[in-house]
Amino acid sequence: SAGNEGCGVITYPGKLASTISVGAVDKTKELTSFSSFGSQLDLVAPGKDIISAYGNEAENLYFSLSGTSMSAPFVSAATALLLSVEPNLSNQEVRGKLISSTIDLGAVGFDNFYGNGLLDIYNLLTNNNYPIIEILSPLDNTGISENFDIFGTVTAPNFWRYSVQYTSSLLPEIEDWVDVDDDNPFYYCAVE
Repeated sequence: SAGNEGCGVITYPGKLASTISVGAVDKTKELTSFSSFGSQLDLVAPGKDIISAYGNEAENLYFSLSGTSMSAPFVSAATALLLSVEPNLSNQEVRGKLISSTIDLGAVGFDNFYGNGLLDIYNLLTNNNYPIIEILSPLDNTGISENFDIFGTVTAPNFWRYSVQYTSSLLPEIEDWVDVDDDNPFYYCAVE
């Protein structure tokens, strides 16, 4: 889960690239006031007023709860359904299918508040065009202070260009991203 601070800081371990960070929306598909958000947010799922088997007394077994910890089980269950029909998917393939099958909310495409969008289980199970993106090196939070090479792989239908950008902003907007090539801020490399 992304965290319940209601600010632009995703909590650990959701902040790590090796995890799937899930924010919370309400029944109107609006981001909840408590849901953490930011550039590490992968997607959102229902997380407000969710009926949960939380009680330990027969007459009080179910409670309405809210939080990103209520959202994360939706994504876990969707992942379990996906793996029940495609058991040989790698972690990167599962992530690719999850983020490419969402319903876009907020600004068009990825944004810091909704990530890639709202979990869509039907599309997750029926979508066959998904990207697999894996950065092999450097690892998250490596703390590099000198020149370095970036190694990774991308597998996606119709993939033909890419850019490498960075930012030091905690909540980056589109104008905060800087291309690694200072002379050409919109540089794209053709793939051959």
